[in-house]
Formats: sequence, structure tokens, C-alpha cells
Amino acid sequence: MTVFLPETAKVVYQHALYLSVFCRHEEAMNIQYCSKAPTLPAHKVEICVDSTDSRGVEAAEFEKLREEGNKLFGEGRFQDAVELYSSAIDRKERLEFLDPTFVSNRALAYLMLQLFEEALEDAKVYISKRPKCWKGYARKALALHGLNDMTGAEFAAAQTYNLAREIFSKYDPFKKFSYLEKCTRFCYSDSDLLQALNTMPPGKRVILLYPGIYETMREVDFDNCIVVGCVEQSLDSRIQVHFKGSSDAFVHTKCALGNLNFLFDQGHFQCLPTSVTILYNCSFTSRNSLMPSFKTLGVTKVENCDFRNSSAGGFLCIAGASDVENCTFSNNGKAGPEVRQGGTLLAKNVYSYNNRQGLLVGPKAKKCVLANSQINCNASEGIFVCDCEHDNADIQLCNNSIFHNDNFGISVRDSSILVAENAFSRIVGGVYGFRVTLVVIFLEMRFRVTDWEEFVSGNAPMDGHRLALKTI
Repeated sequence: MTVFLPETAKVVYQHALYLSVFCRHEEAMNIQYCSKAPTLPAHKVEICVDSTDSRGVEAAEFEKLREEGNKLFGEGRFQDAVELYSSAIDRKERLEFLDPTFVSNRALAYLMLQLFEEALEDAKVYISKRPKCWKGYARKALALHGLNDMTGAEFAAAQTYNLAREIFSKYDPFKKFSYLEKCTRFCYSDSDLLQALNTMPPGKRVILLYPGIYETMREVDFDNCIVVGCVEQSLDSRIQVHFKGSSDAFVHTKCALGNLNFLFDQGHFQCLPTSVTILYNCSFTSRNSLMPSFKTLGVTKVENCDFRNSSAGGFLCIAGASDVENCTFSNNGKAGPEVRQGGTLLAKNVYSYNNRQGLLVGPKAKKCVLANSQINCNASEGIFVCDCEHDNADIQLCNNSIFHNDNFGISVRDSSILVAENAFSRIVGGVYGFRVTLVVIFLEMRFRVTDWEEFVSGNAPMDGHRLALKTI
């Protein structure tokens, strides 16, 4: 075995790193052995094998439908292909399972028809079924590009590149994102991460983190960058980034983060008013008893994230605009999600439990729409709306399940709200209003309203007034 001087070994190691990045792992391993360099993790890509989940006659039928749809697609009959894929998806949903093959193919057909919203929805479904396959992220990137959401498109493209390193050269539609490959850096340690954030030139920066625990005692600015955890090699679905002491994380401009688990000792994550932030498959926890683990004053898009086990709240939106989808808020000392002081929160498919409040709205929130969510088992109110009576306030709570909270399901004070088609578990879990200016409730068949006129008139007595819900 050849032993190099330290200076030479460093150069040889850097060459081995270069070879490993470009998937020439055998050559890299040989060089590492010679130079006594540390082992580099090989990049593993999940092979995306789409196959039906059905058996026997059903499998043969669906395979025939898939082939027919692919033939229509190949002939340029994209609308016909969409209709055939849709019929197959409908049949499979009735059979209580969904084969992502047809969803992926339909997304591609939608892209060819420039129906980018529809393509985006199918891409999200495919990702939920195959989170470690590049196809869903590729469809998502192209759909967002068609919708002129370049920040989201580049983020999805970086996620695709993480799973398929030759995507830019071998997949023609993706050549429009090829510039990202030139500004990508791979990190294997916390020092690598800090160096990448501090030394990479301004502009486009893509940082891919290999499995490990990244720790820092410094404040970190995640500006003009995309950071993605390479979780395909990890048993966990996220890479941990630990901020020790009182160190915080900030976003001033644009940032996209994926597959990361942020743990703060006494700090928190803060997005400033000028920021645009995208979060996908991240989690946030802080032991700070005064500040929530995540606070945003800018524009924030959050998907498939967890905000949990924080001493204070989980997520706070002030003045900015936040779009939250398929997220969980649990075991936080204060509210799960919270919006106030001119903030806008659009949340759907949220699960909030074991917090003080499942959702806190106000004071002076500009807009909050909560839909198709579960607000359960919180220590106080399921949802507390307060001091949102100003003219442009828009508070809507629709199609939610609000069960087994220790106080009322929805408690409203000095606010104007719309409550529609929510389900409550028991009378004490209903709605409580105090100085409420407007509440309109569309009820499911399972509930009857008592004292309706007095409640909606806003003439509640000073000790408050409860809207009783009785099962029929």
C-alpha cells in the first residue's frame, strides 16, 4: 500500500471525492485505500419499478389498460390517454388500493396538455406513494416550472437529482434545470455544511447532505440555497441538524429545505419579512419555552412536515402568508399552529393533537382557513379564535373533525368567523362564543342547533354564551 505525505493525500482524497460524486465508486474506493482516506458512502438510487398491486384477472386487466394508455400517449393522443388512465384510477380506488403507475403516467399526459395544476396534484400523490422514486419529483418540477414557480421547481429538480444523478443529461425535459448540477455541493459533516453555506458563491446553491448528525453552535443563514437530505441511504426519513445553545437559523431571502430534522436547544427557526421559504418533509423541535420552534414573517410553503415536542408553540405566522398542507403538530407546550398580527394561514389536511390549543387564531389575524383537518385531544380549546373582528378579517373553519379536546372544540371571542360542516364529539366539544359578531354554521345531519338566534345576533350575555350541539 502506498502512503502519501499529508499534502498529497489531501489532493488524492479530493480526487476520490470527485469520483464518488459522479458515481465512479469503484475507482474512488481504490484511491481511498491507497491514501488511507475515509470511506465515502456510495450513492444508492431506488429503482422505480411501477407495477400493479392487484392479482390474477384484475392484474391482467390493469396491465392491458396501462399498455393502451401508453400507446395513446405515444401516438400523441394525450387527452385520450388521460381519460383512460383516469378510468383505471377510478376502478382501483373502488377496489381500495391505488396503483401509482397510472397516476404518474397521467401526470405526464397532463404536462403534455399543459394542465400544470392537474399534473402537480398527480405528482404529489405519486410522491406520497413512492417517496424515494425520482419520477414524482421530476413531474412536480416540470409542473411547477409550467406554473412559473421557479423556486418550487428548482427545489423539486434538486430532489430529483438527489435520487437520479444522470437526470439532467438523460431526460430531455430536465435539461432546462441542468444549470443546477454546476452549483451543487455534497456534504458529509457539519463543517462541510457550514463551509458550503459560507463560501459558495451567491445565487443558485444546492447542498445535498449525506446521512449523519450535523451540529453547530453558530447562527446559520439559509439564504439563496436549496438543502436536501439524502435519506435514500438512511433508515430515517430525515437528516438531523442540531443547533446547540441559543443558536438560531434564519432565512432572509429564498430558501428550500427537504428531508431535514431541526433540533434547537434554546434557539428557533425564523423567516424574515423578505423571505420566501419552502419546507418539505422536515421536522422542528425547540426547548425554548418562550419562542415557537418555527416563526415566519414572510411567504412560507410547508408540506409533509412535523412540528412537535417544543416547549412553546410549534408554528407561528405573523404578518406573512403561510400555506400548510399534510402537516402534523403534536406535543407542543402552547399552540400547534398559530397565526396573528396580520398573518395569513391556509391549512388543509392538518393533524394537531396534544398541544395546549390545536389552533390559535389572533389577535388581529388577517386570514385563516382550516379545512379537512383533525384537531383532537388538546389540553385547552381545539381551536381558539380571538380579537379578529376587524373589517378585512377572514376566518373559515370547514370540514374538520374536532374531538376530545379538554375545553370547547371551537372557542370564539370578539371575532367574525365562518364555521361549516365540522364534526364534534360531544356537547362540551361544541362551539363557545363571546361577543361574536358573526357565526354561520352549516350543520351535518347528526347535529341540531339550539338558541341559534341569540347566538348569531351577537347579543350574548357578559358571561358568554354557548351554542349547544345535540345529536339527533
